[in-house]
Amino acid sequence: MATNSINEVIYNWSFALYSLASEEKILNKINTEVDTLINVLKQNKEYLFYLNSYSYSSEFKNKLIDKAFSTFNKYLVNFIKLCIDANISKYLLVIFKKYREFANSELKIKKGIVYSITPLSDQEIKKLEKIISEKINFEVQLINIIDEQLLAGVKIKVEDYVLDNSIKSYLEAFKHYEDNNGKE
Repeated sequence: MATNSINEVIYNWSFALYSLASEEKILNKINTEVDTLINVLKQNKEYLFYLNSYSYSSEFKNKLIDKAFSTFNKYLVNFIKLCIDANISKYLLVIFKKYREFANSELKIKKGIVYSITPLSDQEIKKLEKIISEKINFEVQLINIIDEQLLAGVKIKVEDYVLDNSIKSYLEAFKHYEDNNGKE
């Protein structure tokens, strides 16, 4: 498949899932399940290999899907089966990520990263999400990534919005100030 047609396939399939979820008023539920699927598929890449393999029948693959995702919404499970039948299951991760873009846009959700030197508790992350959500007028969902170079504090990045409250940023600002002989 040429790159343009692959991009069209990804766009069309992700938009189809988004449209279905929107029409059925289950956008939040599907979005949550898609987030889970993305994490599961990232951690179990061999699963996509089985789904994409011509060595296994569609019936076998469908049983795998039914068993693995029995608690998921039936529309999402059937969507995965349709992707298998259309021989595009190798693009599932990208399709789900594109779907998430559509859904998050409608739901006014922005994903972001909070960098810290030690893991933050769920409560601390929720507090930061609330603060940033109020500042940018979107629901913010943060994941915590450890960055020991910060020395202390946190750095939050949500698209173009960056809040750097780390010792590293203070030291860099101080160095910049000193380099300019305090002439700022």
